[in-house]
Amino acid sequence: MATTEIGLLLFTAVSFGMDAAMRKIPNALVAAGVLLATALHGCAPDGSGWFIPAVGALAGIACAMPLYASGAIAAGDAKWFAAAGAFAGPAGGAGLVLGSVLAAGTLAACTLAFSGTFRRRCSEFAAGWYIRAGRSKWKAPAGVGTKFPFLLCAGPVAVVYVLWR
Repeated sequence: MATTEIGLLLFTAVSFGMDAAMRKIPNALVAAGVLLATALHGCAPDGSGWFIPAVGALAGIACAMPLYASGAIAAGDAKWFAAAGAFAGPAGGAGLVLGSVLAAGTLAACTLAFSGTFRRRCSEFAAGWYIRAGRSKWKAPAGVGTKFPFLLCAGPVAVVYVLWR
């Protein structure tokens, strides 16, 4: 296991704990993660230097920005993807975002499937769709939705990414 992979695991563990406890990922932690990733890549025997972490951070934040813009993740999660991309490199940063979205979708589908209100929501959606067909879009009622720390999905994906490599 490379030092950058160990760094990613440590950064993920600290971020995971802070996100679960405080529901925020501090800017100082993200900055420290990017600096650590740059230092570890700079000392790597393959000589990747600062270029791989810079491009990886750009890939991570670029892939996470549509999620942030749509309100699916918070700013701290988007910044975490930038720092994780600095550790993992460009392909790894993009892969972490994609894997995390798939994990979050799977978690949401399982939560919905085992929810007691699933059948009711489906029938409400179907009734609204048939009644309003073509006239207006169906919108979820106010207050519907569950917020959770996105790192609950991104953290395990980062661990699997490191172990799979």
